[in-house]
Amino acid sequence: MTDKEFNTLIDGIYGTYKGQGDKLTHAIGSAVTAHYMGWRVLLLMTSESTFRNHQKTLGIDFKELFEERGRYAHRSFGLKVVDKLNSFWKVVQGREKMEKTQKLCIE
Repeated sequence: MTDKEFNTLIDGIYGTYKGQGDKLTHAIGSAVTAHYMGWRVLLLMTSESTFRNHQKTLGIDFKELFEERGRYAHRSFGLKVVDKLNSFWKVVQGREKMEKTQKLCIE
């Protein structure tokens, strides 16, 4: 998705959203992260339930709209670690533990 397409998407969401503003604010933040870093980085940074809730709030599917790895995915320390260990889904599903600071760190 290009930046222009992303801006159009977000503009449409703001133009039609009805509900709690704080939920929208958090969900938009997730969409921005997914756009620039990819949905895999977003899923590492949030829980699976938050990921789903934000999709529901925005009325979109992150995996359909955004790349698996966005243009800045290489800056995610957590993604580097799970790539090296080949354990992305194990970490996301909680079967393998990773320090929260590792998941969230951007280099």
